[in-house]
Amino acid sequence: MVPFIEGFSGESRGEHRINWMKPNSQRLNVDDWHQHSPIILHLGLYHCGSELLYLINPDKIPTRFRLPKGSPWEIICDTSDLNPSQPTVCTTYMQSAHSMTILHRR
Repeated sequence: MVPFIEGFSGESRGEHRINWMKPNSQRLNVDDWHQHSPIILHLGLYHCGSELLYLINPDKIPTRFRLPKGSPWEIICDTSDLNPSQPTVCTTYMQSAHSMTILHRR
């Protein structure tokens, strides 16, 4: 996590990627910011460096998130599952209600 904290708070913070998306991986539009619905925060270092993905589900029902394409994502933590049965995921992730997951890939 330290490279991300330093990367998004230092002088080079403008060189990194930040994307807010819907569960289907489409970018949020202006109206989406006024909804109380699931979202993805996608952080990437430089043009093609390490990435973090935050899957945030404030809803009362589970939500399936479509993950950005590329190599598999490593599950760092899931607030609804202290011991995830899968250490990595590739294309989608079912997020429990009222929970958040953090994923990482290089």
